[in-house]
Amino acid sequence: MGTSWINRRCTSCQECVEMCPTKSIFYGVGRYVIDSDSCDDCHICFQVCPEEAVVIIPKEKPPEKEAENNEKKEAKNTEAKQPTQKSNAPTPATATKSSAPAPKTPTKTAPKKPKN
Repeated sequence: MGTSWINRRCTSCQECVEMCPTKSIFYGVGRYVIDSDSCDDCHICFQVCPEEAVVIIPKEKPPEKEAENNEKKEAKNTEAKQPTQKSNAPTPATATKSSAPAPKTPTKTAPKKPKN
């Protein structure tokens, strides 16, 4: 998860204080704060805050997970860069086409009306 803290948008409505299951939010040094040692990262405070004053800072991925993700990305990029081999065999669409132009079909015209 991550670390949470309350920014200056807080209006001291205490919605987060009342809803916090671990009672990790308290008033201290001129504003409400979240005790990161007792917080269980449930983010209920984030969900109930009407002023969107609770900020969640995600934790960084562990180095081994980061390296694993980089390897997967590299493998995908390598696959995408591989040229595809083209075959000289005609495709079904080109196999039936001839190089001669198609014969023109005469168009019908309406018969001319005699002049009165």
